[in-house]
Amino acid sequence: MCFKNLKEAKRVVRFYSIANKKGLQVDKSDTTRLRYVCDVGCPFECLISEDKKNQGFKIKTLNTNHTYLSAFQNRRATQDALAHYFKKKIQNNPKYKVTDMRKYLNDMLKLNVSYSTMKRVKRLISEKLEGSYIDEFNKLEAYAQELRESNPATDVIINISKEALNQGKRRFLRMYVCFQALKNG
Repeated sequence: MCFKNLKEAKRVVRFYSIANKKGLQVDKSDTTRLRYVCDVGCPFECLISEDKKNQGFKIKTLNTNHTYLSAFQNRRATQDALAHYFKKKIQNNPKYKVTDMRKYLNDMLKLNVSYSTMKRVKRLISEKLEGSYIDEFNKLEAYAQELRESNPATDVIINISKEALNQGKRRFLRMYVCFQALKNG
């Protein structure tokens, strides 16, 4: 398996650890290599290092033998890993409750994560999504300006909510576009 960089490799090993319910720890880590071993001391080993032939990183050694049962506590279940895991679910349902997230992890992955950690995960996802919505709104303004410049007689109107504007926020309400070709018939 090949990776672009070590950050991507760490993310994949994190998901492997969570999905297989095994506790892993970093044995060696620097800019060119990364070695994971089992928490308990069984023969599991994963060595990821720089690939000299191709750009990126590659798994050089992988021994997936574990001699113990699954781990209920997993230090690889970090906030970033869980945020990546729950991003689409919270994006589709922003009112997804923290208790439901914990129950899902417990039922599906047999993973015990504290309430406060899951609350931080949800907050992290919400902040990322809110930032992406702001970026999308800014792109919408740029798109409207581009339409005005490329089609001089085209009408482009973006309305912003008055209640939000009174509170000092800019919230999108609606957008009206009428191209010149449609006006002329």
